[in-house]
Amino acid sequence: MVDPSIRGQCSDKALSRFADIISRCIQHEPEFRPPMSEVVQDLTRMVSNVSRASM
Repeated sequence: MVDPSIRGQCSDKALSRFADIISRCIQHEPEFRPPMSEVVQDLTRMVSNVSRASM
C-alpha cells in the first residue's frame, strides 16, 4: 500500500526496500528487529540511490 502522492517519485524497487525495512522494524519479537544504526544505514543508502537515479 503506497500513498498515491508519492507514486512515480521513486522506483517500485525502492518502495519495496522501504517496506522491507518497516517490516523488520515492527517485528513482534525485539530480537528480530534491526538495530537503529542498521536502519539509518539502510535509509541513507536508499536516499543516496534515489537521489542519484533522479539526476
